[in-house]
Amino acid sequence: MVSSRQWVIAGVAALVAAAAAATALGAFRGGDAEPRKLADEFPYAQEGQAAAGGITLRLTSADFSGTATLVRLEAEAGGSAGGGKAPAALAIPRSAVRGDFAALSASMGGALTGGKPAPLILRLSPVTDARERVLEVAQVDLYAADGTAWSVTGPWRLTVRVPGDVDRLLRVEPLKAAAVQGPAAVQVQLISAARSNTEVEVVVAFSGGAVPLDVPVLRRPDGATFPGAALERLGDGPFRFIFPPVEGPVTLVFGHM
Repeated sequence: MVSSRQWVIAGVAALVAAAAAATALGAFRGGDAEPRKLADEFPYAQEGQAAAGGITLRLTSADFSGTATLVRLEAEAGGSAGGGKAPAALAIPRSAVRGDFAALSASMGGALTGGKPAPLILRLSPVTDARERVLEVAQVDLYAADGTAWSVTGPWRLTVRVPGDVDRLLRVEPLKAAAVQGPAAVQVQLISAARSNTEVEVVVAFSGGAVPLDVPVLRRPDGATFPGAALERLGDGPFRFIFPPVEGPVTLVFGHM
């Protein structure tokens, strides 16, 4: 049975030819808890580091759900100058994640400032039980301030410790479309939507070649907004948006299309 809680996806008209669309979602479970923000550290502390090619990756924390495993890393690249240029940022490509995980998106973060370690967040495939997993990174991409790019190969291997009671974190709440409204110019189809312990995941398709030009935000009735953490197009088709696991009624607001 779908509860009375309503989730809304709304498109906001932008410029002259932009279109608006709204999709109401009914969640299986509501809640009045304050939404979690993407904090510096996730709830489950981790330990371990690996070094290769002048780059050190340190695993600091993780979180778990039925849709993803989130890990936070800190990277140091003091000995990885490319052509005499110091790295200003680094990233872990999606294809470089190996071991017991698959990457669900490229890494987020990675700015090297003031000689401090660069924080990185990886969104990985979910676990199914409490066994330890090995996260292997095969390559790290580095970027100088002038845009020069180069890569360093590993591997870096890190052990991810999964909490013994992880089963309670793996529940996923499907969200169903209650209604879809929009102008004739753009048809909006909700492909799937779900809320888990770590995120709200929404997959939406637009007709007529409409493409969102920025990542939408979740907006609560009190005006608080929560930016999306990722935007990914699935081939030539729909778009996947990832948000913090905000509770209660919210509106997904698109800016420019």
